[in-house]
Amino acid sequence: MLYCPYGRSSAPPRAGTPYFSRFSKGAFPMPSAAVGSTDLFKILTFNVRRDGWFSRGVNTWPIRQQLISRVIRESGAVVVGVQELLPQMRDDVQHSLCGYSIFGLGRIGGPLGEHSDILIKDDDTEVLRHETFWLSKHPDVCATRAYYSFFPRICTVGEIRFRSTGRSV
Repeated sequence: MLYCPYGRSSAPPRAGTPYFSRFSKGAFPMPSAAVGSTDLFKILTFNVRRDGWFSRGVNTWPIRQQLISRVIRESGAVVVGVQELLPQMRDDVQHSLCGYSIFGLGRIGGPLGEHSDILIKDDDTEVLRHETFWLSKHPDVCATRAYYSFFPRICTVGEIRFRSTGRSV
């Protein structure tokens, strides 16, 4: 299970909140078997930082995109979580990282707005299911916000299966 903090708080969600109950009911159950050394795989998370008014010179997306693609490729990570990914940035990452699938929705729904997507290395894995939901009172309603949040907050989760072992996470 991937944990997404609620708004700015780093405390885990409380029982009874809409998105906590979604996981506690087994939508994406945790594996019950102990993890052995053959079951280990790399996970990488990357805040790609959207371009803003102050992005100039070496801080612009075309320069950072090369670095981000190189770091992801060289890490050998099977699962990569990315934040603040705008639609054009998503296209650039997808084209520069052959061998990775990418899934997730933008915070205002569909391909629009900032994304918190997941990339999966295609070599030995397949995506069984995935979803993006909004961290709000109505997580299934597109672009909904929590009470005092200026922007909609999203979380993307997925389940992948390793072809070599048949195990899923």
